[in-house]
Amino acid sequence: MIKKLIGGVLVIGVIGVVLGGDDTSTNSNPNSLETTQASRCEKVESTFLTELASNDGFDLINGYAVKSNDLANAFYVSAEFTNSGALGIDGEVASWLVGGDLSSPSYIEGVGGFGEEYSSWGSASQNKQGSAFDDGYSESRDCVK
Repeated sequence: MIKKLIGGVLVIGVIGVVLGGDDTSTNSNPNSLETTQASRCEKVESTFLTELASNDGFDLINGYAVKSNDLANAFYVSAEFTNSGALGIDGEVASWLVGGDLSSPSYIEGVGGFGEEYSSWGSASQNKQGSAFDDGYSESRDCVK
């Protein structure tokens, strides 16, 4: 009787290891991806957000920049629309590619749906340099959320 009981416990234990795996072999810090992502987020000054929104019919809040690993000396900046009036886009997030230093950018271009549609930065550019598939685009948007 005891042999059957021990045998049953061993079988259940083996099945548990096979199906459940061993947690020690995976990342020991489940929040490490979130920590790494958060460390890439750089808060953007409100004066820069005011410059991005100038004369476009809205204001921007909660802006963050993430340095792109795909583009040399470039950041993706994302921020939330506010005070958009008839545009009706309050709470939506827009993104821009910013070349050079954030304090004195050499290039600014709206990227993605809201950045291209509602921002005048780079909207007429025929030679778009940024893409929603570049490193830093989604990451900057995640910082805002």
